[in-house]
Amino acid sequence: MRRAIEALAAAAVLAALIAACDTSAQESSGPLGPPTPSGATEIAKDPTEQPPVPASPKIPTSQQEAQDTALRYLQQTIDALPEGISLDGTRYMVGDGTTYCEDNPADRGAPVKLEDWRDMRVPPETDMKALVAQVGGIWESWGWDVVERDGFDKPNRFGFAPDGYVLHIQARTDLTQAPTLIGASPCFPGDRRQEVPRPPVLAQSP
Repeated sequence: MRRAIEALAAAAVLAALIAACDTSAQESSGPLGPPTPSGATEIAKDPTEQPPVPASPKIPTSQQEAQDTALRYLQQTIDALPEGISLDGTRYMVGDGTTYCEDNPADRGAPVKLEDWRDMRVPPETDMKALVAQVGGIWESWGWDVVERDGFDKPNRFGFAPDGYVLHIQARTDLTQAPTLIGASPCFPGDRRQEVPRPPVLAQSP
């Protein structure tokens, strides 16, 4: 009887030692496989949802430069369209036209980008879907990357310029209304922001 008790005790001690060794091995080895890098970016399922990398990015040196460049691209766009089209920004004149690039900016010096929103004014009987496609074709003819993105009313087109500026045309839910056309600059330091006059309406060049 005594020998049986001693045998059981020895087996219990042996089991405890094995369990301790297993636990120590797990703690020292850590999880299987390489750790996930901190800040890793998950690959998007749809590559078109990732903005193209600008070939020759140019950070604006001032808000004036950002606005002048965005306006130039907007002007060139409507100049390439049939006669009778203009861009009306009168209902978007609130504020200085900038928005923070970060969801939680640290201070007023955090990066900002300029956005110039315009309602298109078009001749009667204009085919709005065809107009969106035509504008995208204009940007493609300039050598820009042009995509249609999910999460926005369709049809839409985003034109990505080599210098980092982006133009965006989007049809309205009511296709009897003309699309919205938006020009946006790359991000630049917020301390370069200032109050810059914006022309309320852009008409086609003579």
